[in-house]
Amino acid sequence: MTRHPATSAMLAISALEGWRPEEDDDEILDLVDSAAPGRLIRLHVRNAFPPEATRRPRPRILARRTPYLIRGTSVLENSLGLTSARALGRAEALLAVAAGARLLRDPAHAPRTVSGVHAALFCDVYPWAGLPRIVGLSKQGSAFAPTARVAMMTAPLENPADLVADALSSASGTASRTTTVAIALANWYARFNYVHPFREGNGRAAAVAALLAARAHGVDLDFTRTDRGSWVQAAVSSMPVPPRRSVDPTAHRFEFLRVTMDRSVTP
Repeated sequence: MTRHPATSAMLAISALEGWRPEEDDDEILDLVDSAAPGRLIRLHVRNAFPPEATRRPRPRILARRTPYLIRGTSVLENSLGLTSARALGRAEALLAVAAGARLLRDPAHAPRTVSGVHAALFCDVYPWAGLPRIVGLSKQGSAFAPTARVAMMTAPLENPADLVADALSSASGTASRTTTVAIALANWYARFNYVHPFREGNGRAAAVAALLAARAHGVDLDFTRTDRGSWVQAAVSSMPVPPRRSVDPTAHRFEFLRVTMDRSVTP
């Protein structure tokens, strides 16, 4: 099925994060293609789940309250009232695709900061969308930036378009615009990945922010040119694992060179 380019771009970003739509999602994605109002898409998403997906578990007497989580579970507290991890994952993905497609359709009015992009993508799902995380996070044995430093470390990364502009202004005459943008975004993405400023949705927010920044400078990103395995491995290899104490964007540079292309030749 041929999708609107904005929907296709968001589906490609979602695939890098490990989510692909099911056949039952076609009706909702058709609404996204047609630029249906957000409230209508939210209604369809909410109605896609049976009552048991919102049944709150009876908390154990000694169950501790953990930030972001429904008490006694590993499911994130959410504005949809969903208590099933599978249902929440599907709803979150569909609503992020819809919100991201709206941003890509109207980039002139899209947020310029990555925090703003995150808020736009996930505001219908999480009340903390766009806010710095307040818990420590780690993945595959690597710890992300300490919680106390997240806000400070996020500040210089908020606007990737400005960082790209700086790279273009200082680029040598032999470097192409496409290459310069790709390297600048790779450097930014690797640093952002380490900071991991949000409790959930960092990868999608970063990819959409990078795409908007690239398009603001006459370049496009086609995330179908890579795959989840390569993308995740780049993130893993970029982390400052001892004895290395700084982020290494090498693998991200390779990935961004793969996906970056001049907009004049975009299919």
